[in-house]
Amino acid sequence: MLSHRRSPTSDHHHSAHHAHGAHHLFHGVLLSAAMPRFSFLLTVYTQKPILSTPFCNFSKRKIHFVKSIAICGIFCYTVRVHNRKDNRSMRMRKKKHGAERIAACRELLIDTPTLPAPDPQTYFPVPRPLSLEIGCGKGDFAVGMAAANPDQNWIAMERVSDVACLALEKAMAAKDTRPDNLRFLIGDARNLADWFPAHCVDTLYLNFSDPWPKAGHARRRLTHPDFLALYRRLLKQGGLLRLKTDNEGLFDYSLEQFALCGLPVEWMTRDLHHSERAADNIMTEYERNFSEKGQVIYSAWVRFPKEGL
Repeated sequence: MLSHRRSPTSDHHHSAHHAHGAHHLFHGVLLSAAMPRFSFLLTVYTQKPILSTPFCNFSKRKIHFVKSIAICGIFCYTVRVHNRKDNRSMRMRKKKHGAERIAACRELLIDTPTLPAPDPQTYFPVPRPLSLEIGCGKGDFAVGMAAANPDQNWIAMERVSDVACLALEKAMAAKDTRPDNLRFLIGDARNLADWFPAHCVDTLYLNFSDPWPKAGHARRRLTHPDFLALYRRLLKQGGLLRLKTDNEGLFDYSLEQFALCGLPVEWMTRDLHHSERAADNIMTEYERNFSEKGQVIYSAWVRFPKEGL
């Protein structure tokens, strides 16, 4: 069963669940105060009609009834407003002059590709094996991997433009100290088939994707069979998918889907930072925070066979 603790889809989603305990306490206090009123309303509707009582009792009961309605309404409104504020705080604030800041990094940004999808190697000065990160967050991983692997070209994809703005600026600040092998694409992973030709990616990275814990949201998970079929089209035959997450539920779900789709797991660990690959691991910004708090990181490398799914 998937945990309801969210991971970033890209990393910026991940802070959402850390405040849930305080939210539940707040709602519990409000509910405790309002519960007697709810009980009274239930009693009113299950007993004899109000008009059958004496006038004096009717007046008192009517006043109590109206007060109960008002208190219950205030309770519902307060919870709704509180949740709305919480949701706003979980999202990244709108960046001032975001469009201008992104435009200043235009040399690293891929315009939304047109149909038919162009060869992604045309975005780089030198053709090299291509790696694609879906949900790059603030760009720590993409910038670090591009610098550590100058023999590869990298495309970092991010759906939220304000988050992509930070990643672009981070890459621009380091562009004079690394090879020209990193580009960014702002868009949704569901459009990958329109933006990339078939079998053009060597390695695909999913780092701390949103686990979408509700069963009704399973199709949104980036390891759902629909996405795995998309990756099969995108990756070269024998291409590699590398997954990292702090969410055990998403990790177990992903392993199940890999098995159902006939995708062999080449390597996996339930504690990446204490594994044999820890020394070569490039951390994302949130991964670094998780590590400092002792949170284990799950990882799997999955090979897409040449014969297909």
